[in-house]
Amino acid sequence: MPRTPGVSMHHMAVVSLGGEGIFAAVINGVGDKADGVETIPSYVEHYVTEGPTEPAHPAWDASAVYLTGDLVTVGDRVFRASWWTQNQEPGLTAYGPWEEIATTDDGTAVWTASRVFVSGDVVEHDGATYRAKWWTRNQAPGDQWGPWELLG
Repeated sequence: MPRTPGVSMHHMAVVSLGGEGIFAAVINGVGDKADGVETIPSYVEHYVTEGPTEPAHPAWDASAVYLTGDLVTVGDRVFRASWWTQNQEPGLTAYGPWEEIATTDDGTAVWTASRVFVSGDVVEHDGATYRAKWWTRNQAPGDQWGPWELLG
């Protein structure tokens, strides 16, 4: 595939395909790949490897200690630790140590009750887009007097 003239990119993206393999998009045109995988030519736009992939984040474990920023999964949901925690299951309360992290296909945050949003954060909720006017948690977008500004 031809590259767009005048576009200079310098990264390689790797995305899991649900255990079916790995899609590695070569976007710098060089073709170098890490971890002992052979170099692929600059004209190759993507490359699929064989073999299973591991989940992006480990499953939550009641006996594990989690620190601020640690990510875990519960079912198909992803949670981030807001502070040190152990044996506090994600998703049981909006005010515990866990924030549910969800995004749309384009990377826009999806509003979840447990996630902390700060001024300027943009979210999708019930088909509309909102921007946070100030720090908020567990305040759903849609209330004209609340912390959200309707964008569209």
